[in-house]
Amino acid sequence: MPALWSMGVKADKAIATYRRMRAQPLWRLLASTTGPTVIGLLQSHLYEGERSLPASIFHERIARDLEELRAQGEDFPQTAQAYVASWLADGFLERRFPAGASEEEYELSTAAVEAIRFVSGLAQPHSAATESRLTLVIEALARLAEDTDTDKFRRIDRLMAEQARIDKEIDAIQKGQMRVLPHTTALERTLFVVAGFALVYPGLVADLIGFGLVAAALVLQGLRKDGAAAAGSAPAAKEPP
Repeated sequence: MPALWSMGVKADKAIATYRRMRAQPLWRLLASTTGPTVIGLLQSHLYEGERSLPASIFHERIARDLEELRAQGEDFPQTAQAYVASWLADGFLERRFPAGASEEEYELSTAAVEAIRFVSGLAQPHSAATESRLTLVIEALARLAEDTDTDKFRRIDRLMAEQARIDKEIDAIQKGQMRVLPHTTALERTLFVVAGFALVYPGLVADLIGFGLVAAALVLQGLRKDGAAAAGSAPAAKEPP
């Protein structure tokens, strides 16, 4: 009986947390009936190319897209300006007025960026996701084999090879050539780690789900900040998934 009561308390706690999260922009964007269209439009104009656009240009591009959608039978009766104002009020967009600019500019909110990355991760080919997870498993097994090896000469050889690899990576970083994981791969690895804990500690599944959501959000925000900080530096060499 105590176990059932504990499980019920954890479920209630998780449900209450998710109900609060449901009111946040990220969840509302994903759950919206027009979510696929809105995410697609925002991704096209403020994510894949420019990260900010002057209001007049953004309104013009959205108006053009709306005309194409209407021609396909989609129901979007309002103007581009009205939809942009709605997305701003809903927390999908942010507005700023750069110094020296003649008009305000729009950029994606953190919630919109996370929604785009989440949906893009779902659209990722299953084979790529499986390959990434398999790589993590193989690396873990290889590390286990190394840590249990009793041959001191093999261990010294591996450590010397590792030292050479580290020295080479330090030299590359000093030259501005950093190996950076793609955002979707970093997010997938975070969730994979959380899923592994869930298998080992099934009684903590509710807490782990909450932790996984928080960890994923922190990873995405950290990557976004790192990307902005490195925007003016030399281009980074991305590590394949």
